[in-house]
Amino acid sequence: MASGTYSHMLLDNPKPFPGETTSPIKRDQFPCQIGASGSYPDMAPTSMQAGSQQKLSFAGSAVHGGGSCQLSIANTAAPGPNDKFKVIHSIEGGCPGVSGAPANFTYTLPKDVPNGQSVIAWTWFNNIGNREMYMNCASITVTGGAGNADALNKLPDLFTANLDANDCKTVDNMDVAFPNPGNSLEKYPNAKLAPPQCNGQSQPGSGSGPAVPSAPAPSSAPAASSAPASSMASTPLASSVPASTLASFPAASTSKTPTSSSAQPSIAPPAPKNGTAPATPTHTHCSKTSCTTEGAVVCNGSDQWGLCDHGKVVFQPVAAGTACHDGKISKREVSRKYGGPRHSFSAGHGRVVVA
Repeated sequence: MASGTYSHMLLDNPKPFPGETTSPIKRDQFPCQIGASGSYPDMAPTSMQAGSQQKLSFAGSAVHGGGSCQLSIANTAAPGPNDKFKVIHSIEGGCPGVSGAPANFTYTLPKDVPNGQSVIAWTWFNNIGNREMYMNCASITVTGGAGNADALNKLPDLFTANLDANDCKTVDNMDVAFPNPGNSLEKYPNAKLAPPQCNGQSQPGSGSGPAVPSAPAPSSAPAASSAPASSMASTPLASSVPASTLASFPAASTSKTPTSSSAQPSIAPPAPKNGTAPATPTHTHCSKTSCTTEGAVVCNGSDQWGLCDHGKVVFQPVAAGTACHDGKISKREVSRKYGGPRHSFSAGHGRVVVA
């Protein structure tokens, strides 16, 4: 269905700049639907205490089957295309809801966000509909935070895609897996994750900085935290979700190891497909493995993938119906049992090649 038939979504809390719309943005409207003009309308900034819990809510009725969202901060009152938005929270799948009315979420404003006036941005990559990017922004005033932006600048850059014909694309009917979601990440349990596509292949987006594992730790892990001891690492909180929309949406998963085995599900290795047990993995979601080619897609068997970032890779499961082979994500090979020709499906542009 064409996106024009939807009423789309608008940021409700915090209050966006006056005049912002529910329409997707293009390259010349980045950031904040303002672009290079820098003509931000006057508004009273929303006051936020560094380190405090904040509510994220929306107005509108078309959630496009959900998708993935990010919250980021630019340390300026009127950001332009060259200013950096630094990610403080990521939501993969289920954002801003999955059906009907939008859901409400909570997040923690990092305690080392600099004091003073900044702009907070909500960005959204929809699951269903045209490949688009939505962006609303709000003016905020931070108190009780840091005296400089040193810690903020260490966070990942905002991920962008779908802004023009040459830009990376998100995959239709999938929830984008952010190349670098940052320390604070929550995942919808029924999310269908897929990396962004650039030139027909899985590629990292515009995010930068060290990736931090965010999937649940195995139940046998010790209680001590394995996350980096950084004061900027905000602790994501459970999303507050109406029963009519995301009744099964649990608390956000974090980079910290749970203190009890019942708090998080255990992670089991992929089941064998040919009667032989797979090799014992040397990593889990919560560990990093060395890699050599920056930005390359790295496969761990056919069922897990990750992006090489600063010499390390964190693996996650591939989307249903896909497999990782030779540094590429593609649809799984299907063979006909009656001896007919074997068909392999390429993930790039939906081509079908008969072998």
